[in-house]
Amino acid sequence: DGSVGDYAVIGRRSGNVYYVAGITTEARTVAFGLDFLGENKPYFAEIYKDGEDKNTLKTETRIVYPRDTVSVDFLENGGALIKLTPVSNLTAPSAIALSESGVVLDFSETTKLAVTVTGDMTPGALLYTSQNEEVARFENGTVYAVGAGVTTVRVSSAKDETIFAECRVCVRREKNSVSEVAAEAPERVEPNEKFTVSFAAQSGMTIEDISFIDGNFSPVTVYSREGKDGRY
Repeated sequence: DGSVGDYAVIGRRSGNVYYVAGITTEARTVAFGLDFLGENKPYFAEIYKDGEDKNTLKTETRIVYPRDTVSVDFLENGGALIKLTPVSNLTAPSAIALSESGVVLDFSETTKLAVTVTGDMTPGALLYTSQNEEVARFENGTVYAVGAGVTTVRVSSAKDETIFAECRVCVRREKNSVSEVAAEAPERVEPNEKFTVSFAAQSGMTIEDISFIDGNFSPVTVYSREGKDGRY
């Protein structure tokens, strides 16, 4: 597909591996339909596209099917390449590990997590996901803090997603973005002891807007009760 002097999209196949490439003169979003893959089986997609500017390259990986469409944002005079490999072609590692089990980031901060794999595997055949991309994105080993909260990022084998490693990510709120919450709580409690945290809701805040985590970034079970004067 294409238009002279405007854009071009070209596809090629080598064995059962497909390559789709595109270039453009103007910034645009291009939707690549994958129905040409034919048989309804999973493919490992490696997407190489423009980053923040013309001097950076962004890499994404995902599992796709022939019924799917992959949308790619092109910069002006930019381009992209998609490599599609049948998942059946891949080899999974025996184990995956991350360099950290938990990290704390400021809003808009980034950090790189080192990924270690054990055993032979298809190079690059890993998937990077986040439970909540409104808190943090996880792309090719880099964590991007995009909003206050807590989430878990995961790297898994594209061949066998039961082989994975996770990291808990806590993102501090953006300075002056919301009102602070003044809380009252015991200075020390014993393991498994129940205790009470009291705070005043501000700016329409409710218990649903609050989450509690422990020192290992794991969620703490909360039993809420609204008290007097909007306190919980």
